[in-house]
Amino acid sequence: MSYAFMAALRKNPQQSYVQLLNSIRDELEGKYDQKPQLSCSHPLDTDLLYVSFTAWGDLIWTLLTLIAENVSQSHDEIQMTRRQMLHKMNEE
Repeated sequence: MSYAFMAALRKNPQQSYVQLLNSIRDELEGKYDQKPQLSCSHPLDTDLLYVSFTAWGDLIWTLLTLIAENVSQSHDEIQMTRRQMLHKMNEE
């Protein structure tokens, strides 16, 4: 199941929860009897893009580090760095 999850994300990192679920099911189809399902403790719009917490954590950590190390950076430079990091995160 975890292999199918990672394979589905590698093939298309920009998927909604429903698309990701279907991609995982496609990966497992014909190989296993397992059928992945989504569950959540609160209402969730399954049409939203799935976002990896690891990716967000890395982005936030990098931005905080850059800000702490480069307090003298101008607002424009910080915004440029932020855009570059978001672009990089979307490529992964």
